Amino acid sequence: MLRRDHQLKADLGRIYSFSLGLRMDEDGYYRRPDVMACRIYARQTLEDIARSQDDPFNYRLLDLWLDVFQRPWDQPTNLHQLLDDLARQVGSGDLKVYLEYDPNDGVFDVSSAGGQKIGSAAESVSKDSDEVRTQKTGGDKNQDGPLAPSSGDSPHPGLHNKEWPKDGGIEAKGFETRREVDLEDLPASDKKAAAQLKKQGWDDDKVQQVLESGTNPELKELQPGDKLYGVTSQGFAKDLESSPHWLDEAGFEEMKQKHYREGAWDREAVKNELALPCFNRADAIDIAEVTEPMTAVESEIGKATELISYTDASGSTGLIPKMMSGGGKQIAPNPSKLKSVVSQT
Repeated sequence: MLRRDHQLKADLGRIYSFSLGLRMDEDGYYRRPDVMACRIYARQTLEDIARSQDDPFNYRLLDLWLDVFQRPWDQPTNLHQLLDDLARQVGSGDLKVYLEYDPNDGVFDVSSAGGQKIGSAAESVSKDSDEVRTQKTGGDKNQDGPLAPSSGDSPHPGLHNKEWPKDGGIEAKGFETRREVDLEDLPASDKKAAAQLKKQGWDDDKVQQVLESGTNPELKELQPGDKLYGVTSQGFAKDLESSPHWLDEAGFEEMKQKHYREGAWDREAVKNELALPCFNRADAIDIAEVTEPMTAVESEIGKATELISYTDASGSTGLIPKMMSGGGKQIAPNPSKLKSVVSQT
């Protein structure tokens, strides 16, 4: 238990309280925390608190840190470290965050493709379970059902299926894979994959990116004429030299069977299965062809999180947390042995 109740005001007037245990509502039921156990979402909330003029020197955040960690001799020396430490605690589920007060009269209803105001922010957030939030924002409960047309109004509940303005319609921050690796301390399977990726010419940053975005990496032989498929955004062709994330023909056909019907892709489900970052609208497919025999690295795409907002003339969702479950297969090829065949299909 914390020594005392910590209530901190964010820069827009919201008041958050922190607890190590679940709290009960007035009816005696356990109340689900209002900030989900996601490090990037927690970091965003803590940054909002740090910007508040209510505590310009962040003494209350430091007091919270001291209460949580009980290590005054090891307290952080800067705000970045302070926020990181607390965000990790929230992300792990050890520290619970509740929204106690919100001055806004309403929030954007993310369950519909268009915008409308509903309830109070505190009420709407506290009553939704993480599963309901995932359904409202697409996510892994959204892989079945009708597929969205490529333009116009969408019958599909996923927000990524709506046609948003090209300029500012979709914005996000904090895209992050759930897996972290240390290139200096890799398990055997990752070491083998890392060696092959370096042999293909990928630098350490790309090697780490591939390993953190997937699990269970294996080597896979590709032959001249094999096709690779890249999901991207219209107007942004995949760069063969900088993009190590592709689908082989089997992976593409499997995705098509699940998420393409009557001439339309379910872009929300594709984004979820491939754990695509926000800027990827999943409305175009590039095709590359293998020109020489190569050994590629294949892995199962892991979970990823981000904060994403959708905005049109009717309003904005504001930044909402999104978890992508992954599950698809990705191929990291040798870029020097590829040629572009079709761009922006």
